[in-house]
Amino acid sequence: MFQSSYTGIKPLHRNTAYNGGFCRFWFIPVEEVLVMPRINAATQYLVDEPSIRPGAAWLGPIAVPRDRIGFSEEFKRTAAGHYYVHKIEGIHPGESAESRVNFENLPYHKYLAIGKMRAGGFYCLVGTKDSPLSFNPEFRGGLGPGDIAQNLFSFSTNHISKAYVLPQFTADAIASGLPGNGPGDGSGNGGNTMAQKETIPFQNQPTISIPWTPLRQNRFGNFPIVQVWLIEDGGVPYKANAGSIEVDAPPPAFTELTVRLGGNPTGFIEIM
Repeated sequence: MFQSSYTGIKPLHRNTAYNGGFCRFWFIPVEEVLVMPRINAATQYLVDEPSIRPGAAWLGPIAVPRDRIGFSEEFKRTAAGHYYVHKIEGIHPGESAESRVNFENLPYHKYLAIGKMRAGGFYCLVGTKDSPLSFNPEFRGGLGPGDIAQNLFSFSTNHISKAYVLPQFTADAIASGLPGNGPGDGSGNGGNTMAQKETIPFQNQPTISIPWTPLRQNRFGNFPIVQVWLIEDGGVPYKANAGSIEVDAPPPAFTELTVRLGGNPTGFIEIM
């Protein structure tokens, strides 16, 4: 099913956008998907996005930092033919009781995912009902006081085709109108660029409380990336691994994000 490579081959295109991977992605349990769209014979794109059950929703968006790729397709060849290993990877910084329970429950389901490419700004469907994605978590509590607690995770599957191109994606309608969320054009104006970052400076403060407003929710999604940069006597900022990042409720219900720095440092916080 979904074998799509039948429109022939052409000379390799000269791409004008180079920024790698996804800028953000969404996922949904495969049981919430009702109908998979067919492939357009003329373009080899899908004719529409998957239809989902009434009341269901795509979970996300999950922003991918600019210094990470977030998505890969590895070509494999066997005696029976070739296939692709699809993998979406991410980091969920911090830890809480609710997050721990959620990460334990996530592997019991299979998923489909839709990602927005930095290069080109188009959407890809990763996984199908016949080849859904598995969720693979890995928790790292840190080896010392300078480390942070974090959950590394990936969605992965093997499939006969590359991820399918979607003509549009309804769940991204709000985010697509925000600064820095447009298609990547190779000039740094694509999704998840510096225009999408928010910088919050602090001076001699042990704790920073950040209201999680609807605007921040729309810009950065349910799982924001938060980086703490400290500035010491030399005046050169460096990324810190100390402290903790907390929320007042499990995502997506939290209304405040608190960064506990320890001591009274000076520096800035970046949200992505």
